[in-house]
Amino acid sequence: MLAKDVKYAIISSVQQVASSEEQMGFNLPTTAAIGEFFHPFMRCRQVNHNQSKRTKAFMGVRTYFMLLVASRFIKRQCTAERIYGFENVPKTGAYVMACTHVSHVEPMLVSTVIHQRPIYWMARLEFYRYWWSRRFLNHVMAFPVHRQGVPVSSIRTGIRLANEGKVVGIFPEGGCRVGKQLAIRGGKIKQGVCVIACRAQVPIIPVVVLGTNRMTHVSAWFPGEATKLWVAFGNPIAPPPCPEPASRRRTREELAVKLEAEYQRLYQMLIAEEQISDRFTP
Repeated sequence: MLAKDVKYAIISSVQQVASSEEQMGFNLPTTAAIGEFFHPFMRCRQVNHNQSKRTKAFMGVRTYFMLLVASRFIKRQCTAERIYGFENVPKTGAYVMACTHVSHVEPMLVSTVIHQRPIYWMARLEFYRYWWSRRFLNHVMAFPVHRQGVPVSSIRTGIRLANEGKVVGIFPEGGCRVGKQLAIRGGKIKQGVCVIACRAQVPIIPVVVLGTNRMTHVSAWFPGEATKLWVAFGNPIAPPPCPEPASRRRTREELAVKLEAEYQRLYQMLIAEEQISDRFTP
């Protein structure tokens, strides 16, 4: 590695010298010849770097789907799920999956339902503190978000992924919530999901998940327990055409109101259809 770094430093220095000489009007064949001699080595380094990035991306997708297969098998042994509104999920194209957050099981559960395509989940920065959790999250193609500050880099990553035609998974509530803080009970959401949808011009797919709070107990993972879970996908919420800078804030607020209303509608629909008590959800 040291020899490669030294070689790369020499190549960069030679190119800088050659550029300076050309700007100053000098024409020294020795410098140009040295640059031409080292150019194949530098190109080889760039090719290896690009190949490394493609290899990491392939390994991430492969690891994601391997874990997905295992998760689907475990879910079938331990849970009994009911799914509503699956026809609202686009089969192609980018969109933002906006999921409610009662426990940390929702990413696995929703990913096993939308198993045809990978979901790039936004995960809180605290999960990246340890090397093993950071490595795992990178392998399942998650990306970090700083919940306490202004998550500019995370928003940009979400916009980039959506522009690339990928599915971005976000928890607009900003973390696990209970009681009246839940969006299904009228709690407020954060508007990062609206920023990504507006900038990338992709729809928001609301999804309400109930029953995952019981999956935090070890006994719920025993085969044959058949813990009841409900997943309800709402109507797609399309953002308006890219607004003027002066009206962007108002557009985000309007989108957030629509998303909150859809959460509440889905929750009331599940209560009515499945005869679920409001006490079932913490």
